[in-house]
Formats: sequence, C-alpha cells, structure tokens
Amino acid sequence: MNRPTVVVGVGAGGARMLRAVADRVGAVADGSGSDWTGDPDIDPERFAFLAIDTDETDLETAAPDVAERVPLGPPDANAERPYLPAAPSTTEPGAGLRRRRALGRLTLESGGNLDVARTALEAAIEDCAALEDADDGLDVWLLAGLGGGIGSGSLPLLAALVADIATEVQPPVSTYVFGSLPSSGSDATTAIHARNAYVTLRELGALLPSDDRVYPLEFELPLAEAVLGRSAIRLSEPPLAGLFLATIDDEGRVAPVERAAATTVVGHALTDGRPDLAFDNATFGQDPGPPIYAATAGRVTLPAADLDRLFDIRADRRAATDQLEDLEDRIEGLEDDIDWLSTVLEADLDRDRVPEGVEDTVFHYPRRRAADADIDALASGGVDIDTHIDSVVSEVGRAVPKRAPTRPVVALVLGQDLADRLDEVVDTHPFRSTLRETATEYGDAVDAVLAERGEEGLPSEPLRAWREVVEPALSNAAGSLAAAADDRLNPIASRRLGKQAEAANGRAAELSDLADAFATLTAVREAARERADEARTRLRERRAELERERDAARRERDSIRESRREITRRRDDLRERLADPAIEEAGHHRRVPLANVADLIPETLSFSDSLAELVAEGFVDEAAMAAELAALADALSDPVHEPDAEASPASRLVMATARENRWGPAGDLLALDPEDGPDVQAALADGFDDRIGVDDGRGFAVDLAGLYAPVSLAEMSTLGDLHASFEDATRSVSEVFGDLDDASVRDAIAYPELVPEETQGAKQREVADAVADIEIDGPDRRPFDRE
Repeated sequence: MNRPTVVVGVGAGGARMLRAVADRVGAVADGSGSDWTGDPDIDPERFAFLAIDTDETDLETAAPDVAERVPLGPPDANAERPYLPAAPSTTEPGAGLRRRRALGRLTLESGGNLDVARTALEAAIEDCAALEDADDGLDVWLLAGLGGGIGSGSLPLLAALVADIATEVQPPVSTYVFGSLPSSGSDATTAIHARNAYVTLRELGALLPSDDRVYPLEFELPLAEAVLGRSAIRLSEPPLAGLFLATIDDEGRVAPVERAAATTVVGHALTDGRPDLAFDNATFGQDPGPPIYAATAGRVTLPAADLDRLFDIRADRRAATDQLEDLEDRIEGLEDDIDWLSTVLEADLDRDRVPEGVEDTVFHYPRRRAADADIDALASGGVDIDTHIDSVVSEVGRAVPKRAPTRPVVALVLGQDLADRLDEVVDTHPFRSTLRETATEYGDAVDAVLAERGEEGLPSEPLRAWREVVEPALSNAAGSLAAAADDRLNPIASRRLGKQAEAANGRAAELSDLADAFATLTAVREAARERADEARTRLRERRAELERERDAARRERDSIRESRREITRRRDDLRERLADPAIEEAGHHRRVPLANVADLIPETLSFSDSLAELVAEGFVDEAAMAAELAALADALSDPVHEPDAEASPASRLVMATARENRWGPAGDLLALDPEDGPDVQAALADGFDDRIGVDDGRGFAVDLAGLYAPVSLAEMSTLGDLHASFEDATRSVSEVFGDLDDASVRDAIAYPELVPEETQGAKQREVADAVADIEIDGPDRRPFDRE
C-alpha cells in the first residue's frame, strides 16, 4: 500500500506535472493510468491533488480533473514589503504574474489567498493523516516550474505553510520540492527564466538541512495576520526534506520533466520503510548533508513491447510455415489421388494387366469375384450384382487412397468384367441358334407375318424377332395345322397334321423359355454395364472435386506464401530494430541493444531474474549495455550536473523501474564509461540483481535515473555561468544573457529571510548587494554554495 501523499502543482508547469502524477497513479478521469503497471497496491485514494495558480485558464486546462483547484486573486496593490523595490502595479484578476517572483510571494501572502491556500492544504493533509496505516508519516510534494512567477515565487512560503500545518497533525510530514529548470539551449528559455530559477534555487537551498543555516527561522507575514492570528510563521527546523531538479531539454520539451516528476513522486510513495528511503541523508554517508538531487526522464529499457511483437510475429510466421507445410502435403496428396483416379479411369479394363501405380489388389478381387459369379443365380435373381460388389469392398479398400471412393472403384472393375463375361454367355446362348433354325423351318409362316407387317426380313435383335415375328408365325402355323387336321377325313393325314401342330406349339414353348432366359441374362449384363458406367461417372466427379480442392489449396498456399513474406519482412525489421540502441524520440528513452535476437525466446524473459542473466545468456551485450547506461548518466549530467564534476563518496546513481519497491541506491556512483563496459555491467548486475528482474513479463526498464549527490549552483551547466558572473564582481551577467543585468537578477530575490541574518530587513537592492559582497570562504559562508 502506498504512502499517503499530498501533491501540489503550483503554476502552469506544476499543474502539468500534477496531471502526470495523477495519470501515473491511475487517478485520471477514466479511472486507469496510462503509464503505470496497474499494481493493486497503488491506491489513488491515498493521494490528494491540489492545483494552485493565479491564471484560471491554466488551472482549467493544465490541471487534472481529480485535483482540487485553488485560484489565487491578484496581490495587494497597496502593500509595502521589504522584498519589493516598489509597490506593485495592479494586475488583472485571473491572469498570470508574467514571471515576476516577488509578486508570486506577495500574491500568496495576501490575506484572502493565504487563507484559501492554507485551508486547502490543511484539509488535504488532515485527510491523508486520517488514512489507515498513516502513522509512519505522509509526504507533501510541491511541483513547480522554477523559471516562472507564481511557482518559483510561492514555493518557499508554501513549504513554510506545510511545516506550520504539520505541527497540528499526528503523523510526521516530509515535504519535497520537484522543480523544472529552463534549458540552456532552448530558444524558449529567456533571461527571466534563468534569473528566476537561479534565485529560487538559492532561496530553496536555505530551506534544506544544512550546517550553514541556524534555526529557528521566521517568515514575517503582516498581510496575513488576520488569517494566521499572528504576523509570522516560525520554523524550528528546515521545512524541506529534499529538492529534486529536472531540466527541460534543448528542444523545449516538457514531457520528460513531467515523466520524471511522476516517477519520482509515485516511486517515493511506494518505497517501504522510512529509515531506508533512498532520499534520506543517511543513505549518502553524511550527516546531515544537502539533499539536492538531479532527476531525468531519460530511460534505458528492454523493449518489451517490441519483443512481444517479435514473439507474436515469429509465432505468426511459424503458424504460416506450418500451414504451408500442411498445404504442400495436402496438395501433393491431392495430386497423387487425382493421378491415381486418372490411371484407373483410363485403364484398359479388357486387359488383364494392372495399370502402373495401382496395386494388384484393386483389380484382383473384383475380377476374381466376377469370374466366380454364379450366372444362373444372377439370372434367377437369387443374387444381385451389388451383393458381389459389397463382398470385396473391404479387401480392395486397403489399396485405394483415402480420398478415392472404394465402392465405385470395385463397381467399375467388377461391373466391366462381369459384363464382358455375360457378353460371352449371351452370344453363345441357344436362343439365338434355335431362333434361326425355327425361322428357317417355318419360313412360310414367318414370311407371311413379315408380309403382313410390311417388313422384308427378321429384326436383328433376337428378342424382338421372336416376339414380333417368330412367335406369331409359330402360333399361326400351329393353328393352321390344327384346323387342317380337323378337316381331313383321312385319319392318317389328320394325325400327321395334328403332330405337326403339336411340334409347332412345342417349338414355341421351347423358344419362349429360351427367350425368357436370354432376356434375363441380357438384363443382368446391362445392369453390370450400368453399374460400371455409374461408377465411372462417380469417379470422374470425384476427380473433378479433388482438382477443385487442389486448385483452392494452391491459391491458399500462394496467399500464405505472400503473407509469410510480409511477416518475414516485419520480423527482420524488428530484429534490426531490437539490435539497434537508437533513441525512441516519442518516449525519450533508449532501448537496450539485444545481441542474439534470432535465438531469443519468451521463456528466456519469463525465467530470467535479472538483467545479469540476460547478459549471461548472451542476449544483451555487456559493453553495449554499459554504453547505454553511460548515455543515460550523461542525460543527467549534461543539464544539471557537470560531467567532469568530481563525484564524492556520497554520490549515488539511483534508477527506478515502474514497479512497486524497485527504488533505491545501487552502491557508490558507477563509473559509467563505455570503455569499461563489462565492469559497469557487473556492478549494475550486482547492485540491481533483485530490482530489475524481468520475471513479471514487462522486461527490464529504467524509468528514471537520479544522481543523488551534492549539487552546487556553480556545477549546473544551465545556471553555472550565471552564478559565476553573479558572484564575480568583475563580470556582468549580461555576458551570459544580453537582456539581463545584475540589477534584474537581484530584483528576483523574494525572500530576504533566507539570506544572511545581517541583511534581513533591508530593502531588496540592499539585500542583493549584501549577498553579492559576502566572501565565499568567509565565516558567514552562504547556504546556497553546496560545493
């Protein structure tokens, strides 16, 4: 469960940082954060968000909806305060202060504004203090751009207000400032931005733990006496626990600063155990020690999203390859079956030779069954052809391809052979010869029937010749002979004619029986041929079906081949991308270059406990990783802390991942030199072995790097030259900024209470002159020079 935290965004820059923090903890309007892990231990209800500004437009557009908005009215136009060179001019209500720091303090100090600000802070702090498990303390973060007016001008007084409120609540309260510094190279950075940031840092430095500042310290607030019931806030100890600095980059982008603020605030809230906090002075081996930290949103990350895409693409390619292999096998099988069917259909079934490519079994069993078939049983109807076909299907089926229908194959061979056998039986049947003999023997009767029908000869088809001519002729002949026998008076002649009539009837009866048998055999033969023809048609249809299926499979294969080529191109592009540590401009982070992308498997990430294991597996190159970490360190060093500045034993490089309790120092400052890559990697692996594990599937990611070390104004590349010119009586700040002079820098001092005691109470210009005249190495060494 996260630590109770009050986050206050001051001014437009602070409001944008506040939105980033709210988004990080999932407290945005839609109820889900866009850049956090979604860990259930992150409870948005344990965060309170306040947005303070004089510009109501900025409050409405920059601050998150979840924040309580605290609009401040214009400053008291009639006020006379020691930090004002003159009474302020009237400012338009609801408008900004145009980067005038002194008016920033005056605005907050004016009674009505201090009342609403203190009331909102008090309510938020008391609500957090009342939360469960809040006894260990709560945090207050003040977020602001240090180059503006209301943000930089009100930060010291807000820190004092928080400290004043903290005396009235039970849990201890720790207050931190996260401020953005103007870039030294951006065209958007003006002399006023640099001046305000420089003076703000000098003043905030006095509110941090230090041997140089003697407490108690008082903020005189006569304009707010009616609100406070007293004319001053008395601080018994430094009100700030830490100051974090992040620099807007040279292109003027603020997103990295907002990201750094969000990661810092939320990472701090998720750190367990107050004594071991990475921000405590004891961490640095010095007591008390100046807790000023440089932070950057520069990121070194194992590109988990790209790896997920790579694994998905590789899985897609494997699936496509498997599909292609299956299709190739299927096409090959279809072509084999089509060829097999064509061989059977084109085979000369009148020959005994089995076609090449077809097993003997396919022809052997049907032919043997046709040869053994009982013709009389077939002719009598006792057994039908289908019975013979079915009897050998199982024997033939083992030699027929799966896609070819077995029964039509059997029907084709058996039907053809049986029809051929029946051809011989029909051709040699006695019906034909008996019919011819009868037609000759009873030629006159036959001719008479033919004459009556108007035909000159017998029909060629035997059964027709019998039924239409010979049978009527025999009937006529028998009838005539019988009538003649009845008319003869001679008994001998009558008996002879009667026997001839009986002979004609007997021949008719014989031919009738032969005709019936002949017709039955012919029908059986035609049925066999019909079965063979039907089987041939079915096999041709099946071959056409297989050809269509093969053609469709070929089209599908060609489509998948094209798809796989595209998948392969995407895979190769991703492999090249994963092996390249180029900066991701959109996310402002660097990617870990991977060494053996082609061999990387998801299980490598799933079962790796640390980056060290990935290095040991050979997927991350040690020297390349060191170079990327060095680049990240440079991102810190360049804008805030000079790369060549000597690092003390108290310095720390701390990296945070976007997960709970992954926040802490990694030992002494690492010598991040690419030439010493393996040593750097070994040190990193030892220091972060339990912190940057990839076992959660997100992969290694350094979301934020912080250089926790004493940071002096003189060492800041952004403000160092301005500090040098301000401190050196022989130089002018106009050498740094053409539109800036010594007086304009001194005009930005809004808190004379935070300069040496002997100058308090003086007018603004006198205070600034006194500050500039104090010797750095003298007994009254300034609290701002943390060297």
